[in-house]
Formats: sequence, structure tokens, C-alpha cells
Amino acid sequence: MANNTQPKYSGLMNQTLRYMGWVRDNLSKPRDVRGIIVGREVTEKLKYAKKGMQPAEHLIKLIEFDVDVSGSMSVVGESN
Repeated sequence: MANNTQPKYSGLMNQTLRYMGWVRDNLSKPRDVRGIIVGREVTEKLKYAKKGMQPAEHLIKLIEFDVDVSGSMSVVGESN
């Protein structure tokens, strides 16, 4: 799982795919590997990058969340 909390999202999809590849080669045989990107904002760039992974785009899930001052976290939206 990659943490998407920085304002710059450049390279996040590549990092997630690298992690998934390493897990597939070293830990998961013969199971499928899926990735989750969690962040404060799901940008259009991330959505387009995920769409560009076809036919394997279902392997990455994008989740947008919000944290209030009390520390409570809520899911704002998901991009499938």
C-alpha cells in the first residue's frame, strides 16, 4: 500500500506498481497482487494513470479520505 499524503503525486503509480512487482516476485507466488493508493485527494492524473493500465486497471484501487481535528478519518470517495 502506498501513502498519498504529499501534494506532489508524480511517480506514485510507478512506486505502487514497483511494490506490487516486488511482492509478486518475492512473497505472493502464485497469488494475485493488488495495490491500494490512499490519499487526501484522488487527482485526475492518478485516474488517468490507472485507466492507462488496461486491462489490469482493476489491480489498483484509489481511495480519497479526510481527517478532522479530532483525528477521525472518513472515506470521501473511491475510484474503481
